[in-house]
Amino acid sequence: MTRILISEDGPHSAEQWAEVTASQIVSLEATAGVPARKFELKVIEILEQHHAAVQVHERGKIKTEKHGRCGNAPDPSEHIEAALAEIVEAAKGTPFEAHFAKANVQAYLTNVLGQHFATSMQIERDWYLHPGEVGDAHRARHYG
Repeated sequence: MTRILISEDGPHSAEQWAEVTASQIVSLEATAGVPARKFELKVIEILEQHHAAVQVHERGKIKTEKHGRCGNAPDPSEHIEAALAEIVEAAKGTPFEAHFAKANVQAYLTNVLGQHFATSMQIERDWYLHPGEVGDAHRARHYG
């Protein structure tokens, strides 16, 4: 399933990112039970913290490196391992523990987290470079 985030006044919030990323990790059917829904909410909570950390880290790097940061491909690798570990840990003691313990599932999660964190980083860079009033407002809010 493809989800599209739209924002005309700055980067997407960590909460928005968390919901979209979680939808790629926990796929709930209409008949999903309470344990599945609770697990999904836990994953969203975990991802919101990690997406916020990615955004804060990227803004800090942009603040110090300025345009030099924007010429390199985003590398989210330092953010993936901790997020993955927390999701796997959250699955322990749930009906999903065995599934999230599988190497191929963790490889998939690593891929999804990497894609979403890298995109979030690129969006931060794009908004930093954004011309005009909208970009000016974003830079004033995040870069002083």
